[in-house]
Amino acid sequence: MTTLAALALAATGLSAATAGAATPDPAAPSVELAAPTAAVELNAQARYSLQVAHAPDDAEIDLVVYTPVNLDGVRSAERGELPSRQIGFLPRLPVESFRQTDGTVLLTFTVVAQVPQFDHEIKVPDPGIYPVRIRILTQAGATELARTIVFLERPPPGATLPVALVLGAPGRPATAPDGTANPAPADIERLSAIARLIADRPQLPLTIAPRPELLDALRRTRSGLLDQLALAAGRGRVQVLARTYVHIDVPAMIAANLVGEVANQLALGERAITDTLGGALSERSVWLSDGPLDPGALAALGRLGVQKVLLRSDEGVASGNGPTDRPVELTTADASLPMQALVPEPELTTRLEHPTGLSLVVAAHRLVTELATRGFGPAIGRGALLVPAETTPLDEPFLRAIADALAGSRITTPLTLNDYLRETVVDHTRSVKVTATKGIDLTTYAQGLFVTRIAIDHLASTLPRGTRLFDGLAGMMTMAGSSDLSASERQAYLDAANARLLPVRRAISAVAREQITLAGRTGTLPIVVSNAFSEPVSVRVHVDSSKLTVTGNDRVVTVPAHGSLDVGITVEARTSAWRFPVKVDLTTPTGDDSMGAPVLFDLRVVGLSGLGIGVSAAAGFVLFTWWVTHARARRRRKRHIGHAGQGASGPSGLGDPTDGGAPTEPLVV
Repeated sequence: MTTLAALALAATGLSAATAGAATPDPAAPSVELAAPTAAVELNAQARYSLQVAHAPDDAEIDLVVYTPVNLDGVRSAERGELPSRQIGFLPRLPVESFRQTDGTVLLTFTVVAQVPQFDHEIKVPDPGIYPVRIRILTQAGATELARTIVFLERPPPGATLPVALVLGAPGRPATAPDGTANPAPADIERLSAIARLIADRPQLPLTIAPRPELLDALRRTRSGLLDQLALAAGRGRVQVLARTYVHIDVPAMIAANLVGEVANQLALGERAITDTLGGALSERSVWLSDGPLDPGALAALGRLGVQKVLLRSDEGVASGNGPTDRPVELTTADASLPMQALVPEPELTTRLEHPTGLSLVVAAHRLVTELATRGFGPAIGRGALLVPAETTPLDEPFLRAIADALAGSRITTPLTLNDYLRETVVDHTRSVKVTATKGIDLTTYAQGLFVTRIAIDHLASTLPRGTRLFDGLAGMMTMAGSSDLSASERQAYLDAANARLLPVRRAISAVAREQITLAGRTGTLPIVVSNAFSEPVSVRVHVDSSKLTVTGNDRVVTVPAHGSLDVGITVEARTSAWRFPVKVDLTTPTGDDSMGAPVLFDLRVVGLSGLGIGVSAAAGFVLFTWWVTHARARRRRKRHIGHAGQGASGPSGLGDPTDGGAPTEPLVV
């Protein structure tokens, strides 16, 4: 019979013989523990407040204390199998004589070391756990109507059992790729239960491990809930464990060469906890495992400052290691990074759910009694880790009952996890080895993450420091690494991050005339850069042409928001070609990522080069010399014709010396 079945069997309130009935009669007499005093010292009073229902008016009640038992004896007593020897009892008296004004029945007795002198005394001389049977009987004890088994704790001097209650709040990514936050109702309820527990039991030392991304999402949707958690964390009774921003598969991250992303996840998670929980500091030295681990992953965590790992018994722990109630050595891939493991008992996890058929008080009382048995003898230095499964809802009322039972025990000492680890003794004779595991394939994610991060870094150089365009981008890409997402869901976050960058890239454009003419060898290219974005944008202007020498190329300019800027680039033609193509690129100041489309145009050079000027001057000189020579020859011909005409006509006027004719020689006789 399992422990849970045995607890359910004993919960019927009947004798062991009748406890196996299929369904107890709700109208039958019953007796149930309402509030115990679990631990008493010598000469102190033990008190048991009881709920007695449907008992006849003449019913009587009795109480018997049995010899002390160990853990097995406690569990046997819970099943109704009591020790064979009694050590004391209270005389049977009418139930109504113990009835209180609130309707409960209160039984009390004084613990003494000697033979009792009075009816209200019971000799309990030695430390131990004592089963206590309480029965409802008919008058004169003829028939047993109902019974319950409780326990009396007599702590040994100095005995203590550290108990750490660790409550995680996992949470699938609650922020969608479009930036809207919609936490799952189950995640909201889990954090709400933790907040209420802290508020209701402010003196309970507690360790919580909320998922940072969930806290970020709640900041936008349930700020009041975060205020409750922040108030609790500020009281000093609550320890917060550091966690990665989202749930990640560490071995898969290592396999995809994303060791830096593991560090980034942890740092971003710590920052989110500080920002959302009123400046609370998170504890990085303890890693609450929420996925598979292997030696390489442990070594990577060790380099990030992790010293102790709270393992799940079903998450990569090598078979045969088993649970342990104290820290043990943990084998990693790096011997220079010693690490310890905490492996809680699976049964304790199961027992943190309220067993069917038992009242909250009885179930909590029995659980704490079992824990208290560890505080005797060789159990010194041991502890108990209470770590409810993150995949099941928290049993909030039961946790409150456990908190009360822990506080009422003189042996169990609730502590935060850090204090728990200081109080427990490391078992160096045992070691735990995690097995190698193969995680999800994150190769595509690693590539997309690298490209996207580079693009963001480059684009950041174009915008003013502190621009809101990048708000949430880091978290968006970090969420994409969640092992709770499918490959397509993961890609959706990266696509959304890249889409946030497009408006800036598309807002920048450059304009130039299709054809620009330079009147000489050097000149200025007139380019207009426009910005349609709501913030100033800085770009690098680069002119590219094989036939130009550019002065001050790669010039960085800042274009005002919703404005434009005239940019003049000085160039010099290196050839005598008179027409050639030119391209102007706009890029980010760092990284040279393209911004807008390139500008293409033709450049004409109508001015002359030095060689052209020399050739033209020589040609002009030749032309001028020819013209002067030609003009002089023409004038000589005109004079010669004039003289010849005058000699032939004489005074008779037959010749005109100015008619342009060629001159003639005089006749010689």
